Amino acid sequence: MPEPAIVFASDGRVALQRGFDALAHLLALTLGPQQSGIFNTRDVHSAPEWLTDAATIARRFLALPDRVENVGAMLLRHLVWRVHQNSGDGCATAAVLAQALLAESLRYIAAGIDPAQLRQGIEVATEAAIQTLHTMVRPINDEDDLQSVARTAIDAPKLSMLLAELFDLLGPEAFITIEEHIAPYFEREYIEGGRWNARLASPYFINDTVEQRAVLRDGTVVLFAGEVQKASEVQPLLELLVKHEQRRLLFVAHAIRDTALTTLVTNHQREHMQIVAVELRRAGQQRLDDFADMAALTGALVLTTAAGDRLERITPHALGRMRRVYATPQEMVVSGQRDRLRHNAQINQLRNRLAACSPESTVERNELHMRIGRLSGGVATLKIGALHKIERADLRRKAEQGMQTLASALRDGIVPGGGVAYLKCIPTVEALALAGDAAYGMKAVAQALEAPLRQLVTNASRHTPATVLADIRYNGGNYGYDVHHHLVCDVTQAHIYDATDSVCESLRAAASGVTMAITTEAVVLKRRPKTSLEP
Repeated sequence: MPEPAIVFASDGRVALQRGFDALAHLLALTLGPQQSGIFNTRDVHSAPEWLTDAATIARRFLALPDRVENVGAMLLRHLVWRVHQNSGDGCATAAVLAQALLAESLRYIAAGIDPAQLRQGIEVATEAAIQTLHTMVRPINDEDDLQSVARTAIDAPKLSMLLAELFDLLGPEAFITIEEHIAPYFEREYIEGGRWNARLASPYFINDTVEQRAVLRDGTVVLFAGEVQKASEVQPLLELLVKHEQRRLLFVAHAIRDTALTTLVTNHQREHMQIVAVELRRAGQQRLDDFADMAALTGALVLTTAAGDRLERITPHALGRMRRVYATPQEMVVSGQRDRLRHNAQINQLRNRLAACSPESTVERNELHMRIGRLSGGVATLKIGALHKIERADLRRKAEQGMQTLASALRDGIVPGGGVAYLKCIPTVEALALAGDAAYGMKAVAQALEAPLRQLVTNASRHTPATVLADIRYNGGNYGYDVHHHLVCDVTQAHIYDATDSVCESLRAAASGVTMAITTEAVVLKRRPKTSLEP
């Protein structure tokens, strides 16, 4: 069997850079609010995709013919996807920064600079730049700030306006589901309370015939993590409620069957009580999590067969309260009367789990975001419509990117946009007192910090980057380039902002990828490398 091919430093770095540049040139086209896009043909039988965001383009980029060049392309692909997972926005910026930094670094290495010391200089200069970025941060003040950040990120005015409204009302923990429609319109729906994947146990509980749902206000909550079948299991519960003059009941269980269901329906229809009986639809640990969240929201205790709890022996201390519930065959939305300490403890526990969660654990992170959102009352549906499937897919990607960006901006604040924040870091980087070859790492970072603004001007196709940069340096302050109006101006007065987290993450990821590339002494090419569609 032939041995794997090995390509050593000098030849490997040159080929690696070619692959790096091949993908970087493609991603750079998408930088800026007036994004250029590409058509991607996935197979001969389906319509091409219209892609305008760097993360999706990078993910669709599977391989280059040259195996060494492909290593460079995959390195960039991975770092871009990492930025997408961590902050949502800033993927094209990371690619532009990384390409410029790699070009400068390899130029110095070709002149005899030591790669290890160059790496040290890059790391020190990057950290200094990030510290400087944090000194520029200001918090989001109002909905206008949110709309400005959204427009900078996705350049979709109507969509930006709706996203800004949603996050202004619901906060950074907002959980927003997206619905696509064929009709060309945008709409939003706010949900008062938390949403659960559940089903109404019987259509006989429906009392809103127009919306085909069961609605109940100011009632008692009982949570039973098991299956209920016999009338004898629910009869003591109903007698307990009548005794305490509580005649409105939300009853949630794994499953409600046979005479137990008949007993609940009969009492509801005879108007002895108002009852909404619901079965949770998710299974395993997710169903247990749903019960735990509902308990935190309503103050009820979760009765479990595993703990030896029996519904027949229920006591008043197990009961919870809710302000409003509506349930359909597909979902349940509950607004609770919560025990504040218990409720806040649950949210803090979920936030801690989210903070410790790996960026690659997308499913787990989405699950935690959803649970925090429904406990915080920040739940909404965003409805986006377009006539063509390609346009709907593009709008959905923009909406998802905008949602991540706005949540980040609310948590961590904003900085001057359009690459201006990076320009303002250059004096700090150039002032670093680094000795020997490490000083060239500082110079490489200082040069690369100009690259995002240069690419923005290039994509706008009205002025040359050198002319614009000279004008910006002459004016100083927060002056940058307004792509929409093709002029140099104070970007903060023009309401051009970037989320702090995405700006820092882009720079950090670019530096990390480049330092890995320049200190690679050999590339090993296996005969049959493992294929993966994940970045």
